[in-house]
Amino acid sequence: MAARETDTLMSARFILTIVASCLLLAFDTVTPLPLAIWFLQVVLLWVTTLWANRVQIRVAGLMTAAFILLSFRLTPAVPGMAIHVSNLLFALAAVFAITQTSLHRKASDEERLSAARELAASQAELRVLKGYLPICSSCKSIRNEAGDWEALENYISNHSEAQFSHGLCSPCIKKLYPNLSSALDKKSSSI
Repeated sequence: MAARETDTLMSARFILTIVASCLLLAFDTVTPLPLAIWFLQVVLLWVTTLWANRVQIRVAGLMTAAFILLSFRLTPAVPGMAIHVSNLLFALAAVFAITQTSLHRKASDEERLSAARELAASQAELRVLKGYLPICSSCKSIRNEAGDWEALENYISNHSEAQFSHGLCSPCIKKLYPNLSSALDKKSSSI
């Protein structure tokens, strides 16, 4: 599913959540306090956290807390208000706990997905040579998969990200260029 379709679907779900929450608020204001309609608001918030993004979770949590407070304020007073106040505090604590837990879960999910993307990118970038390479004892050419002999530098460049620069080591300079070698030795000893 394309990202745009997913965003549209999440927006539609969020609008439906707001409408359902408003309907619950209206229903809660006309019912007596002991029915505890706030519980349905908390359940609606919990369901919202299963699919919503972090911003939507924050908005839904704030909206749910505000609606619970508003419905408590708009509902006519009845005897035994202490129980109703404790229900109100319990509902607000549940809203806070659900919102914070969901935000932490979303953050850890995003970190996990980010790490998985980084790992996949690094694995795609990594090219490793493994196994035995048949190499010529004399010229150091390597036999490739097709059975042809290929220069060591070409083979490694074709099968990895390595690049080569050429130079001569001191023993080879002495062997191949003895005159140049003695001149370099005199120059380095005078320094």
